[in-house]
Parts: sequence; structure tokens; C-alpha cells
Amino acid sequence: MAAQIHPKPLTRKPVLLSKVEGSQDVVNMAVIVPKEDGVISVSEDRTVRVWMKRDSGQFWPSIYHAMPASCSCMCFNPETRRLTVGLDNGTISEFVLAEDYNKMNPGKTYLAHQARVSMVLFVLEMEWLLSTGQDKLFTWHCSESGQRLGSYRTAACASCLQFDVETRHAFVGDHSGQVTILKLEQDNCSLITTFKGHAAGVTALCWDPVQRLLFSGSSDHSIIIWDIGGRKGTALELQGHKHQSGWTVTPARNVTNLFSGTSSKCGITKRLVSDSIIAGNVGRPSVGSAALRDRLFHSWGSSLRCGSVTAAMRLSQMNNVPLRQLSTRASTISSMYTMMQLEYGC
Repeated sequence: MAAQIHPKPLTRKPVLLSKVEGSQDVVNMAVIVPKEDGVISVSEDRTVRVWMKRDSGQFWPSIYHAMPASCSCMCFNPETRRLTVGLDNGTISEFVLAEDYNKMNPGKTYLAHQARVSMVLFVLEMEWLLSTGQDKLFTWHCSESGQRLGSYRTAACASCLQFDVETRHAFVGDHSGQVTILKLEQDNCSLITTFKGHAAGVTALCWDPVQRLLFSGSSDHSIIIWDIGGRKGTALELQGHKHQSGWTVTPARNVTNLFSGTSSKCGITKRLVSDSIIAGNVGRPSVGSAALRDRLFHSWGSSLRCGSVTAAMRLSQMNNVPLRQLSTRASTISSMYTMMQLEYGC
């Protein structure tokens, strides 16, 4: 009688590489310095710190800089070593780090908002500085002159921001649960459309310029993938979190796979699906929130068409995850993208 082999299910667990300690208050954002054993962090204790790994294997602050108010967010551009920090008082401060990361030289200060800055994004290609704040404003400045180029008032306090360089579209998430898409020009902007798929505030956005997918995480414990580049309006809903969904935004072309350590164009998708598997909660939708989202989807009326499982199958194959493990809701919403014909060649 031949022996039967019963393989055990593969369990992926994150490995703790190191831990950086020393902040006296909540760390609102931290980024890894590319090609360096370093981390930059901003905190509620009003400090900006650059942590570099020493020969002992420990991280020590090579830069400790106190700001006039609590640091709410930041953006770091490794090509120019430009560090942009958003503050609780609505201002944005700019610095340039030295080559050895032992000194930071102050630059411009932008009076961007009247309340806490929730997200800041520096676009090197346009020399633009984009930001959102709790004053319900999305603003963009010229980083060369420091002049404000324009602003747009959102429906609720803006919480997150992403930008597509090729088409100059800005994606703004807010606490009402919707994502606003704006077309930016040098000194004005136009509203393209709004996405209303979440039952609670949008806490994080991530734009994949290669696959042209927009990921939105929300306090309703769901992640929605908006297929913008496919020109089909397909929206996939992933439910695998017990708490609100959020992540640090990283361009897809620079994402490192969570487990293999290799670069991947689909890195963002892999990280999200793997995170759901680790949580051990894939395929367990929340009945209450799902019912509310169903009413929101149904309210779109004629914009709602037949579901699409092709994208779900593609996502399943790409991440080696059985299709039955993905709790998805796919809807074709073609009317959303009729105003993007020039950019995407519909």
C-alpha cells in the first residue's frame, strides 16, 4: 500500500529584522532610506529623527531635530534627499539631508493649511508639492518658487493622497468614505469623478502606475481595488482585516516583496493579499458593513452592471492564492471613466 502524503498548509509569518526605539510619543510616519541602513521618522513629540544602523547592529539617531509643532506626516525623495514634513499647525517645512545623513539643512516653509496636515507628497517631475489637511483643503505649491498654484475643497477632512505623474491625476481620500479624482494643471484643477464605495472614512490610498490600479483602505475594515487603467471600472473588495486598513504608501515600481525580498511590479498587491492571509481572516466578510456597502453600490443605478470575475482570477493567480479565499465583489462601473478618455484612450 502506497504511503499517503498530506502536505501541511503553508503559513507565512513576517520576520522581525530590527526594532527602532527612542521616540517619546506616537510615531506618525516612518520611511526606510533606500540603499542605506537608515530610517526617518516623525513623531507627535515634535521631532524629526534620522536613524542610522551602526556596527553594533543598533539604530542610533544621527539627526535629532525639534519642530515648532507636532509632526503629522512627511515625504522623502531619495534622489534629491529632500525631506518634507507636515505639521499639526498646518505648515509644511522642507529640508535637504546631507550625503552622509548626519545633517539636515532647512529650506522653504509653506503656509499650506489652517489645520493639521494629513498628507504631503513631493512630485519631482513637476516640482510640485501636494498636500491635504483637516481644513478640508487639497493644495499644491511650486517647490521652486514656493508659490501656491491652486487648491480644492473636499467634501470632508482629507486623510490621504496619491498622484499619477503621467496623467496628472490626484486621488484624494477623505473621512466621508469617498475618493475624489482631480485633474491638475499648472494653476487650476478640474473634478473628474468621485468613488463612493466605502462605508467609513478612507484611511489610506496607494496608486500602482504600472497596473494602473488604485487601492483604498478604510475604517470599515475593507480594501477596494479600483481598476482605472483597464477602462472597465472593475472594483474588487477584499475583506481580511479585523481593524481598519492602512499602510505606508510606496510606489509600485520600488516595492520590495514582503517575503522574498525581491523587487516586483505587483509588490503592492502581494503585500495586501499576504497581509490578509497572515491575519487568518480571509473570506469572513462583515455582515453589517457589507449590507451598508450593498446599498451604496445599488444607489449607483444605471452605472452598475454585471460583475466581473476576470480581475479576481488574475489577482488570485498572480498571488498564488486560491480564488475561493478571496472575498471579492466585482462590479463594472463604466460611467466613472468616461471623463478620462483623453488620458487613457477610451
